[in-house]
This record gives sequence, structure tokens and C-alpha cells, in this order.
Amino acid sequence: LVGLMRSIAVTYGALGVRANLISPGRIEAEEDAEERKAELSRGRPDHLIPLRRTGRPQEIANVVAAVAGPDFSYVTGQVIHATGGFFMGS
Repeated sequence: LVGLMRSIAVTYGALGVRANLISPGRIEAEEDAEERKAELSRGRPDHLIPLRRTGRPQEIANVVAAVAGPDFSYVTGQVIHATGGFFMGS
């Protein structure tokens, strides 16, 4: 996906098309089954996330809205990691 996004950014940038990729971390919704929540916690416990909590769906929606909006008009070809700090370039 990263390669495709970057290709789109390069190929269509002159036409005003911006392409970015949102890479979410561990996100839990209220309606998630308890089994799913437990499985996610085993794979990435909250204490390993610098913000010490899982993300919420609305937080990812906010990132998408911000990146798609006019405040990010000069941003293209980027991967935005919305992970609560879990992914820090490693």
C-alpha cells in the first residue's frame, strides 16, 4: 500500500491529487467483543503504548479528516502513524 500511495502521489501530484496513508495502531470500539479486546491486549498491551491506552475509532476519523482538509494541502506521499506513540520510526 505504501508503494501504491507514493506512486499515486508522484504521478498525480501535478494535477492537485494528494495521496497519504493513515496507519492506525490498536483501535477498540465499544461494540468489540470481549474476546477481540483480550486478543488485542495480548498482542499490544497498553503499557507498551506511550499514551497508555488504545485508540478510539473517532480519533482515526479525526486524523483522516485533518489530512484530507485544507490545513494539510502541502502534504502528500506520507504515512501518518496514528498509534498513540507505539510506532516511532522503528
